Amino acid sequence: MTKIDAKQTGVLIRERRQAIGWTQKQLADALFVTDKAISKWENGDGLPDISLLVQLAAALQITTDELLAGTQREMSEPVIWQKNPLAAWLATGIVFYLWLNQLVGRVSSILVNRFWFDAGPGHPREPITGLLFVLLINQVFLAGLVFVIASLPRGMKRFSRGLRVGSLVLMSCGVPLSLSHIWIDITGLLAEYGSYVLIALALFLAVWQSKRWL
Repeated sequence: MTKIDAKQTGVLIRERRQAIGWTQKQLADALFVTDKAISKWENGDGLPDISLLVQLAAALQITTDELLAGTQREMSEPVIWQKNPLAAWLATGIVFYLWLNQLVGRVSSILVNRFWFDAGPGHPREPITGLLFVLLINQVFLAGLVFVIASLPRGMKRFSRGLRVGSLVLMSCGVPLSLSHIWIDITGLLAEYGSYVLIALALFLAVWQSKRWL
């Protein structure tokens, strides 16, 4: 039987408690023990009673095996894929469909404005570069959301964190750029930002179910 390292287990308890954002008092209240007991465990001066292992592991969002081993296993794939793959596929599929639908609609709009409405006398054509720029900045926002979905935490912590930071930067740049273009057609406006709402909803569901966003 493998000997349990109280120091290592204590370090894991402290790391998980801090990652969740709890104080020692809050964790103690959840387990109906004193904060001195939590401090004792975290300092490696003792181990939790066996009757508390399941409850403590659940509170720290780890398994009892990880708690006793004092190490947290790296996830080979996002938790959402393990617990609810159907929800993950639906969320990703919705995002991709809406993005593709947006892209097709934008390209069609550019072609119509370029080769149909602006072709009449007295209607100077808008430079194609301007239309392409509008398309580009709008897609930055959607690309950011897709990258967020794709970068749900994996075993490679630094890589996944980098993807999340990068995707948030894309969104922070893409949102104001996307909103900077005023659309006169109210139907098009509702369709445009209605798609954003659906994408944001799919993103929220994926992140909420993964429970490993941070």
